Amino acid sequence: MTVVAASTERPRVVRYSTSAVQSGPVPAGPLTLSIEYDRPLGSAPRASVDQPGTNDLPPSPMSGSGRTWSLVYTVPPDNRSFNLDGTNRFSVTGGADSLGLGAEDYTTAAAFVTDTIPPTVRFSYPTEGAVVSGVLLVTGTVSDSSGGGRVLLCW
Repeated sequence: MTVVAASTERPRVVRYSTSAVQSGPVPAGPLTLSIEYDRPLGSAPRASVDQPGTNDLPPSPMSGSGRTWSLVYTVPPDNRSFNLDGTNRFSVTGGADSLGLGAEDYTTAAAFVTDTIPPTVRFSYPTEGAVVSGVLLVTGTVSDSSGGGRVLLCW
Protein backbone atom coordinates (compact mmCIF):
# COMPACT_ATOMS: atom_id res chain seq x y z
CA MET A 1 0.00 0.00 0.00
CA THR A 2 1.31 3.46 -0.93
CA VAL A 3 0.24 6.48 1.07
CA VAL A 4 0.57 9.95 -0.44
CA ALA A 5 0.32 12.95 1.85
CA ALA A 6 -1.49 15.84 0.21
CA SER A 7 -2.59 19.24 1.34
CA THR A 8 -6.23 20.18 1.04
CA GLU A 9 -5.37 23.88 1.23
CA ARG A 10 -5.16 25.72 -2.04
CA PRO A 11 -1.78 27.10 -3.19
CA ARG A 12 -1.49 30.80 -2.34
CA VAL A 13 0.77 33.73 -3.21
CA VAL A 14 3.31 34.46 -0.47
CA ARG A 15 5.35 37.18 -2.19
CA TYR A 16 4.77 39.85 -4.85
CA SER A 17 7.50 42.02 -6.39
CA THR A 18 8.20 44.26 -9.38
CA SER A 19 11.34 45.01 -11.36
CA ALA A 20 11.06 48.72 -10.52
CA VAL A 21 14.52 49.99 -9.60
CA GLN A 22 13.30 52.36 -6.91
CA SER A 23 10.20 52.89 -4.86
CA GLY A 24 7.86 55.51 -6.19
CA PRO A 25 6.13 56.04 -9.53
CA VAL A 26 6.96 53.77 -12.47
CA PRO A 27 7.71 55.32 -15.89
CA ALA A 28 6.41 54.07 -19.25
CA GLY A 29 8.06 50.90 -20.53
CA PRO A 30 8.51 47.27 -19.52
CA LEU A 31 7.86 46.27 -15.91
CA THR A 32 8.21 42.69 -14.68
CA LEU A 33 5.58 41.63 -12.14
CA SER A 34 6.54 38.51 -10.17
CA ILE A 35 4.82 36.29 -7.65
CA GLU A 36 5.90 33.36 -5.53
CA TYR A 37 3.56 30.63 -4.31
CA ASP A 38 3.82 28.64 -1.10
CA ARG A 39 4.33 25.47 -3.18
CA PRO A 40 4.98 24.57 -6.82
CA LEU A 41 2.26 24.93 -9.43
CA GLY A 42 1.89 22.45 -12.26
CA SER A 43 -0.03 24.84 -14.52
CA ALA A 44 0.44 28.53 -15.26
CA PRO A 45 -1.62 31.20 -13.53
CA ARG A 46 -3.01 34.17 -15.48
CA ALA A 47 -2.31 37.80 -14.55
CA SER A 48 -4.19 41.02 -15.29
CA VAL A 49 -3.56 44.72 -14.63
CA ASP A 50 -6.36 47.15 -13.83
CA GLN A 51 -5.05 50.63 -14.62
CA PRO A 52 -6.78 53.98 -14.04
CA GLY A 53 -7.82 54.28 -17.70
CA THR A 54 -9.87 51.80 -19.71
CA ASN A 55 -6.93 50.06 -21.44
CA ASP A 56 -6.54 47.27 -18.86
CA LEU A 57 -4.41 44.19 -19.45
CA PRO A 58 -6.82 41.22 -19.69
CA PRO A 59 -5.90 37.93 -17.99
CA SER A 60 -2.70 36.72 -19.68
CA PRO A 61 -0.63 33.57 -19.06
CA MET A 62 2.36 34.09 -16.77
CA SER A 63 5.73 32.49 -17.50
CA GLY A 64 7.76 30.49 -15.04
CA SER A 65 7.57 27.17 -13.27
CA GLY A 66 7.33 25.72 -9.81
CA ARG A 67 6.81 28.41 -7.19
CA THR A 68 7.92 31.51 -9.16
CA TRP A 69 5.90 33.09 -11.98
CA SER A 70 6.21 36.42 -13.79
CA LEU A 71 4.68 38.62 -16.44
CA VAL A 72 6.30 41.47 -18.37
CA TYR A 73 3.78 44.32 -18.55
CA THR A 74 4.46 47.30 -20.78
CA VAL A 75 3.38 50.42 -18.89
CA PRO A 76 1.73 52.67 -21.50
CA PRO A 77 2.35 56.42 -21.55
CA ASP A 78 -0.53 58.54 -20.23
CA ASN A 79 -2.51 59.83 -23.21
CA ARG A 80 -5.12 61.63 -21.03
CA SER A 81 -7.80 59.39 -22.46
CA PHE A 82 -7.74 55.59 -22.10
CA ASN A 83 -4.20 55.27 -20.64
CA LEU A 84 -3.98 57.23 -17.39
CA ASP A 85 -1.26 57.54 -14.75
CA GLY A 86 -2.07 56.51 -11.20
CA THR A 87 -2.56 53.45 -9.02
CA ASN A 88 -2.62 50.08 -10.82
CA ARG A 89 -3.98 46.83 -9.38
CA PHE A 90 -2.40 43.47 -10.21
CA SER A 91 -4.50 40.29 -10.08
CA VAL A 92 -3.66 36.63 -10.56
CA THR A 93 -6.14 33.82 -11.16
CA GLY A 94 -5.89 30.18 -12.13
CA GLY A 95 -2.98 27.81 -11.88
CA ALA A 96 -3.03 24.56 -9.95
CA ASP A 97 -0.62 22.39 -8.00
CA SER A 98 0.50 18.93 -9.17
CA LEU A 99 -2.61 17.35 -7.64
CA GLY A 100 -4.91 19.71 -9.55
CA LEU A 101 -5.84 21.83 -6.54
CA GLY A 102 -6.60 25.33 -7.90
CA ALA A 103 -4.57 28.25 -6.55
CA GLU A 104 -6.25 31.03 -4.57
CA ASP A 105 -6.95 34.23 -6.50
CA TYR A 106 -4.62 37.10 -5.61
CA THR A 107 -5.17 40.86 -5.97
CA THR A 108 -3.06 43.76 -4.74
CA ALA A 109 -4.80 46.87 -3.49
CA ALA A 110 -2.11 49.10 -5.00
CA ALA A 111 0.50 47.12 -6.92
CA PHE A 112 2.33 50.07 -8.42
CA VAL A 113 1.81 53.71 -9.36
CA THR A 114 2.59 55.03 -12.83
CA ASP A 115 3.80 58.54 -13.67
CA THR A 116 4.67 58.80 -17.35
CA ILE A 117 4.16 62.52 -17.93
CA PRO A 118 7.31 64.55 -17.27
CA PRO A 119 7.01 67.68 -15.16
CA THR A 120 6.95 71.07 -16.86
CA VAL A 121 9.08 73.99 -15.72
CA ARG A 122 8.62 77.62 -16.75
CA PHE A 123 11.09 80.37 -15.90
CA SER A 124 10.66 84.12 -16.07
CA TYR A 125 13.76 86.31 -16.37
CA PRO A 126 14.93 89.47 -18.15
CA THR A 127 15.03 89.19 -21.94
CA GLU A 128 18.30 88.92 -23.81
CA GLY A 129 20.04 92.28 -24.04
CA ALA A 130 18.17 93.79 -21.09
CA VAL A 131 20.24 96.04 -18.85
CA VAL A 132 19.92 94.92 -15.25
CA SER A 133 21.25 96.65 -12.18
CA GLY A 134 21.13 95.27 -8.68
CA VAL A 135 19.57 91.89 -8.09
CA LEU A 136 18.71 89.69 -11.07
CA LEU A 137 15.27 88.21 -10.42
CA VAL A 138 14.51 84.78 -11.86
CA THR A 139 11.17 83.19 -11.01
CA GLY A 140 9.74 79.86 -12.00
CA THR A 141 6.84 77.49 -11.70
CA VAL A 142 6.81 73.71 -11.77
CA SER A 143 3.86 71.53 -12.63
CA ASP A 144 3.76 67.76 -12.24
CA SER A 145 0.72 65.58 -12.78
CA SER A 146 1.78 63.29 -9.93
CA GLY A 147 1.46 66.20 -7.49
CA GLY A 148 4.66 65.39 -5.68
CA GLY A 149 8.35 65.78 -5.90
CA ARG A 150 10.70 68.69 -5.57
CA VAL A 151 12.76 70.95 -7.80
CA LEU A 152 16.46 71.47 -7.33
CA LEU A 153 17.90 74.62 -8.90
CA CYS A 154 21.68 74.73 -9.24
CA TRP A 155 23.95 77.43 -10.65
